[in-house]
Amino acid sequence: HIDPAVGIEMHVGPGDTVTKGDPLLSLHLNATQKSEDLLMILNSSFEEIFSFDGSLVASPSLIMERIS
Repeated sequence: HIDPAVGIEMHVGPGDTVTKGDPLLSLHLNATQKSEDLLMILNSSFEEIFSFDGSLVASPSLIMERIS
């Protein structure tokens, strides 16, 4: 089951410059979504998504997997 109300809204993209305190993303959850589960997944992927040392990060593929 895919909930269209749940997701991650990215406020910055590859190569964007950010400063301390800039919002990087927003999490959109519904009342039944466990925010702890989503945060655990996000934390485990954080370094794949963001780099703060000025190095280039490879762009992820647009489609991670297909759900049927």
